[in-house]
Amino acid sequence: MKVNELHAVKNNVIVEPLRSDITEGGIHIPETAQNKDPQILCNVISVGPTAAKEIQQAKKLICHPNGGFAIYVENRIIRVLKDDEVYAVVKDKDAILEENEQLEKAKQEVRITREKIMDELGKKFK
Repeated sequence: MKVNELHAVKNNVIVEPLRSDITEGGIHIPETAQNKDPQILCNVISVGPTAAKEIQQAKKLICHPNGGFAIYVENRIIRVLKDDEVYAVVKDKDAILEENEQLEKAKQEVRITREKIMDELGKKFK
């Protein structure tokens, strides 16, 4: 079985925890010296069809390190969680920029609509 063959069902989320035992510089930290965080960052592999909308669009999540259950695929630890075991969604810069663009477009549409309404009202009361 391969990781890309896994597909979540119902409100399940399949994630791969990012390794916390290797620093950004590539140094391995022994388990006895690691800080045990109450949460971990995970890459999303698959999201079930009834999972929360925010989670369905996510690429990275923060969840409990022992949440759900672990399976081993291709010598990697993969976790299967329920969507309510996800603490937070991590948005990338592109998603944030896209949201901002959509908000600006919506604001512009509101301004245009407001101007049209004001023009129509002005014509009626002249």
